Parts: sequence; C-alpha cells; structure tokens
Amino acid sequence: MKKKIHKIKFFSARDKGIATVLTLGILALLAALAVSFVSESILLDKISKNSLDLERSRLMAQSMVQRTIAVANKYNETTSSSLIDFHSTLISGDTAVTDELNEAITTNFNNIRYYQWNATDPDSPCWQYIRTIRNSNNDSQIIGRVAYVTVNNIGKLDPSVIVDSGASGNAVTEDTSLYTSYGNIGRPGKYVNEIFMRNLDSDSSYFTNAQLKTMSADNATPPGELPSNSRWFDLSEMIGAVNSNATEDTRTRFNNWFTTDAPKDPEAFWIDVDNDDTIDSQYELFHRFNLRRNDWGLLSVSDITGADAVLHTSSYTNAAVKCIPWLKNWKSSGGMGSATNCKNQIIANLIDYCDTDTEPTTDYPGTSPPTYLGHENVPYINEIKLEIEGYIEEDASFRYRAHIDIVSASLELVNMYGDTIAADAEIDFGFESDVYVDDGLGDYYTYNRTSDAIDPIEINFGSVSSESYTVETGTVSYVSNWTDAYDSSRDRSFTDFIITEILVKLKDSNGNIINCSSIVEGQTGSEDFSFDGSTGTVYFHGQVADPRQNLLEDDWAGYDFTTVDPVDTLDTNNASYNPDQGAGYDTESENADPWDISTAYIRNAPMESPWELGFIHRGKKWQTINLKAYDDADTQGAKSGAGGDAYSNGDANILDQVKMTSATETYGKVNINSPYPETDADSVPQCEIYKALFTDVYFGTNPEDPGEKTGATQITAAHAEILAEDIVTKSNSDSGIFKTRGQLLRDTNGIPDLYSVTGMNSDAKKEELIGKVINLTTGGTSNNITLIVAAQTIKDVGGNSDAVGDSDPGVSVTFNGTTKTCRYNEYIPGYDPILAEQKVLVILTRDPVTFEWKIKKLRYIN
Repeated sequence: MKKKIHKIKFFSARDKGIATVLTLGILALLAALAVSFVSESILLDKISKNSLDLERSRLMAQSMVQRTIAVANKYNETTSSSLIDFHSTLISGDTAVTDELNEAITTNFNNIRYYQWNATDPDSPCWQYIRTIRNSNNDSQIIGRVAYVTVNNIGKLDPSVIVDSGASGNAVTEDTSLYTSYGNIGRPGKYVNEIFMRNLDSDSSYFTNAQLKTMSADNATPPGELPSNSRWFDLSEMIGAVNSNATEDTRTRFNNWFTTDAPKDPEAFWIDVDNDDTIDSQYELFHRFNLRRNDWGLLSVSDITGADAVLHTSSYTNAAVKCIPWLKNWKSSGGMGSATNCKNQIIANLIDYCDTDTEPTTDYPGTSPPTYLGHENVPYINEIKLEIEGYIEEDASFRYRAHIDIVSASLELVNMYGDTIAADAEIDFGFESDVYVDDGLGDYYTYNRTSDAIDPIEINFGSVSSESYTVETGTVSYVSNWTDAYDSSRDRSFTDFIITEILVKLKDSNGNIINCSSIVEGQTGSEDFSFDGSTGTVYFHGQVADPRQNLLEDDWAGYDFTTVDPVDTLDTNNASYNPDQGAGYDTESENADPWDISTAYIRNAPMESPWELGFIHRGKKWQTINLKAYDDADTQGAKSGAGGDAYSNGDANILDQVKMTSATETYGKVNINSPYPETDADSVPQCEIYKALFTDVYFGTNPEDPGEKTGATQITAAHAEILAEDIVTKSNSDSGIFKTRGQLLRDTNGIPDLYSVTGMNSDAKKEELIGKVINLTTGGTSNNITLIVAAQTIKDVGGNSDAVGDSDPGVSVTFNGTTKTCRYNEYIPGYDPILAEQKVLVILTRDPVTFEWKIKKLRYIN
C-alpha cells in the first residue's frame, strides 16, 4: 500500500508581512505606553510641584491672616487708631515694589468690588518678600511674596436691622407708606430701624418698593425674603434676593453701605479705670441704665446715688443696674446750696418724670423743710403776697396783749402742664416781735411763734386748671396772752417785727404734699407796726423767676418786706420771669408764659426718647440737663469720678450711660467714626450713611409723641449732608476718633453745624435733634474688617556664589526677547517666574467686650 505523505506548509511572504506589522504594532504600543508613562510621570511631577507651590502660596496667605489677627489684637492697646492704615508696608532693606499688585490684590467677588488698589494712594499696600535663610554660600533666595490690606467696615449699616426682622426687639408693621414717603414710624430715637434706607441715596432705583419689600422681614406686607427674628447671613445672599440682576456698581454700593457680619454692640459705657485714655479692657465697660425700665416707682434717690456701676460682664437686670455715674458724681451746687442737694434734686426730678404717680420724691420729714423735692405733673408755687396787721389791745383792767392778723395771704400757683389738678395750700408762718409797755421801769415783752403758736394759713384752691395761673387767698389771726395790769394810758409800741418762717406746702386731694416752698427759713429784716398802740400794716411779697426752682429761700431772693404796699404780679407773669438768661442757661425764646417753656413737660411714664433727658431740671433756674455739649475737661469725659458740673460745660456725657432697652447688646448701631478722611459725599460711603442717620429727624414735635411729624420741622437731606461731612471730618481730626458717642458733642472737633437749622431756636429743639439720633450710634474702633491677602510663590533665578561673601554672579535669562542677568534675592518681573498664587478674602470680627479678633468668614479666591 502506498503511504500518503503530508507536506508542512511554511508562512508565505504575505504571512510574514502581517507578523511584522503585528510586531511593530506591539512595539509601538509598548513605546506609547512607555511614553505615556513617562509623560504621566512628568505631568504628575508637574502637578505635584504645582500643587506644592499652590499649597505654599496658600500657607503664606494663611500666615498673613494669623499675623493680621495678632496685629489687630495689638491695636486694642491703642484704640485711637481705627485700623485705617493697616496694610502690608515696606520691609527694611527692600524697595517699594508694587509691580503686578493691582491685578493681584484688587478684589472682585460675586460681582462685588471689595478693594481697588490705587498706585497714587500712599496708604496702599506693597509687596513683602519671603526669603530663605542664607546658606553657607551666603545665598538667600526669594521663595514668595505677600501683600495684604484691611478694608474697614466701620460705620456701615446692618440691613437685617434696618429692614427690621424683629431681631431689634421692635418689630414694625411695614406697609406701602414706608417705601413711598420715607416711613410712617417717625424718628423718636429708640431703635436703629428708624433709619430709612432710601435716604442713603437720592436715586430711588437702588431701593424700589418691590426691592425693599423683598429685603424686609416676613412681617412686611407682602412678606419679604427674610424670616422674622433672623438675619441676612451674607451680603451676596441679600443682594440676590433683592435683585439677582444687580450690576457690579449696585452690588459694590451695597457693600459700601451694608455689612451682614458685624457683631452686636454692647449696651455698655466706658469708664477709663486705669486713666490711660484707652478702651482696652472688659473691666472698663459697664451696663447702661435703662430709661424705659418699668420699676421707676420703686427707685429712690439713694438707690441711684448709693449704687455703683455694674460691669458689663456681670448678669443684668433693671433692678440690679441703678447707677448713672454722671449724676452720682455730680459736682455743681446749682441753686440748691450744695452739690449733694443739687444731685439729689436732679435725680428726684428724673424719677418723678418717669414714674406714674404725682407724689414727689423727697426727703421731707414733715417738720423742717426738705432739701429736695422732685418735679411732678402738678401746679407749682409761684408768688405770694401777705398783708399783715398788728396792734396792741387794752382791756378794762389795763392789761395788754398783741394782735397779729394775716388779713390777706394771696398765693399764686402756676400749672405748667396739661392736667387739671385739685390742690390746697397750707402756709406755716412764724415771727418774732417786740411789744413794749411802759411800766415806769422801762420793761418790755417779746412775743414769738416759738412760744406762742400761730395756726397755719389754709388756702383752698379746688381744681387748678392746666396751663394757667390760679390765685386764692386765706387769713389767720394770732393773739398773745394778756400782760399784767398797769395803770391806764401807759406808753406802748409794737416794733421790730421779723418773719422767721414762711413754709408753703401744696397738697393734693389726698393730703399728699405735691409742691413745697421754704420762702423764709432764717429771718427777714424788721418792720414796725406802731409806737403809740395804733394799728399798723406791713407787707411781704415774694416771687420766683423759674416756677420749677421754688424750694429754697434763695429762690425767693429779692422779696419785699415793707410798710408800703408793693406792686405784685399776681395772676400774671412774674417780674423776674425771664427764660432767656443768655450764655450758661437754656435758650427758651418766645415763651410768653411759663407753660410755654419748651421743657415744660413731664411724661409720668418711662421715656420714649433720649431727648427727654433734656427736660429734667438741673437744680438751678432756667437750666435743664444740657445735652448740647460734652464735658471733655481733663477730669471729666469718661474718667472715673466724672460728673455734672457747670451748665456751659455740658452733660452729653450722660448719653453714653443710658439706653432705651433692657437688652445688653444690640445689632446695628451706627459707628460715628469714618475710615475715610475725605468729605466728598459722592465718594465717601460714610457720608451717605451719616446723611441717612440724620435725614427725616423732626424737631419741634409734641413730646407726647416724639415720633410725630405734624407741625414739626424736618431735617432735610441737604442739611443732613452737612452734618455727615462734619462727622467724617471730625472723626479724622487731630483729636482722634470718637471713642464714645457722646463725644459727637465735644467742644473741640465736635459737629459745629448741628444746630444751624433755621427754626432751631430753643434748648429743647436743639436737644431734640441729638436725642433722636444718639441712641442709634456707637463710638470706638471698628469691630468688623475685611482682610484681603494676595500670596505668590516665586522661582528665584540666580547664580551660585563661589565662596562665602562673594557676590552673586547671576545667570542670563531671556524673556520676551530681552536678556537680563538674574541674581538671587532680586525679583525681576517675568524673569523670576511666579509659580502659584492665592488670594484670600477674610471677614474678621472683634468681640466688643473681650476685644479679641476672630475669623468670621474665609474664602479662597483664585
């Protein structure tokens, strides 16, 4: 059998070509993988280096944040500085380098321009270089640079409070009139929400009705985007809710006007305990006294004079905080004979103004005259005239006795207030006199009230009408005991009649003393009735200048005691009535009658406005607490022991020590210190803010409703702008910042144009303006700043030193076609590459009590 043989078939040429292609493909793939691996390794290395450079720049930026906080805390020791010039400055040995700084540090975020670098501004920041430590070759390389600047948010408005979310404690029902006519709540000066946003700018396109309603709380009609009792967390959030399509200019203006990050302001006043003129410790801040407290009826004069200021770090209740240092440390004796009596009188006046009864606060013991008696809403004793007859009676047995008849005791009351009051008067009358009866031996007898009592003179007034004079008359007689019998027709005389006491007590229908005048407390001069036993007449006439100052004998100085019937002014203005006393007194022009005096008002309830402090009588005629000036003398101001002194020095210091709420801290007070020295209202945001602070305050209003506008005079935007520029100028003056809000009224570098409005012609009108603004403000340094940091890591191109101390020969580097020699420690833009950069936007807030700064927000901006 024939076997079949199989032949082995080898690759053809075609097959060999395919194998070659496959081999080459695999080799190419492997090469590609190798290249890819190498490329990825290079890329990863570059990414790693870039990431490292970025991290380095970020760490540099963060280190500047911490450095800024440290420096800001240092500023607590010198609060005359307000962080205005706080930025990166030239380091010794460097030259001022600002290349590429405009692009690096100018900051726009969310279409809000937070900072624009200005090369011509000497207070603009510059780069600070970060270098390695010199090596053994004496080389030091630049590894990066930083620049930082703080944007002071001082004086800005808190929109969450202005639109009133209820967080201010005084939720307001907002309606259409709030947006169309600047508001319907008036400007009494209690809460920051009285400031109207539209007054920030005359261009109402910034605040249309719809925008304002959207911005407001949900207690608005219709409800806004902000829930009640909540706050805007972020300015961008608020702008987005108001107008998501707002331009960069609008967003930037909102940033210039508003801050959403500021902490609450403590309702605290400063006492310079360590006498270093610096607010630098929480142990120098004390709780303010609440003028709207509801326990006035429980307060006594000794409560306020005997209490000490309570540290703000201590727990607060109205009952626990009773001290008003400006009153406790009162220095002026006024017209009260002593500083203590004057202080007690003023405090009694304050208590009786704010309590709800008509019983004066007094130390009257029921026997000797009081040293103080508070002012209530009652009639005041204003004038008195006595007609007094005296004669000696002889009986059939030739005994003699003296007769004194108060034939007429005319008493005038003036009711300066708006209520009709029932009142009766009682006059305690004392005298001494010589009665001479010739017994042939020259003996005489002296009669006096201390041994022979005379009954009080009772005068019934009934109802005393409001804003009127009322005159009523009473009589009383005095008869002495009989003398021994003598022969008939003995010579007799009734001489040297002296009045030793006239104490007038005005009582209400319940017998409570409501007004009191110790008209004669020592003694008058002497007058004679007769030398022959016939009837004689003497007259006493006294009147006060200021009905509110009638307690003491000195207030009736210049009275007449004479045998000639004096001309009286009963039932009309007293001859001494002259409210316009000139410098050193209240300005009370155009007051025909006492009830026209601009401070003739007593609320008999807690105050509705700080303005009302100016109604409190100061213990001297024609003087009330002077809110128009701040006493900045060396021992006054905020010093320990500072207290009221001469009227002309001012009492505005008291405005720092009082508040209109029981809250211990409040959002949104307007800081009266501007970080800008310019006074151009078009370029300085604080001018617009301060303008809104004053615009639409009304003066000449009815104290019953200090927020009312009818019949009053409006502070217009034009005058408010003048005041705003005054504040900006004076807060940047040589005297430094306003450390307290009361310093707004300081004599040197206060606001001179405050009272220049036409029609502001009385003490009350002037004080009305400041009283309706001051409680909405605060002083001191900023508690809120925006920090911007730009950081760059740099590759320092240079040569190597051959030996220690040799100069750097440098290396040649070509950039944009130009070759330069680059050396270590010398930055040349473009030749020394910037490897990475990081910008940081930080909101820093300071605790207003502990004075420590902390980071509120931090954003990395690439």
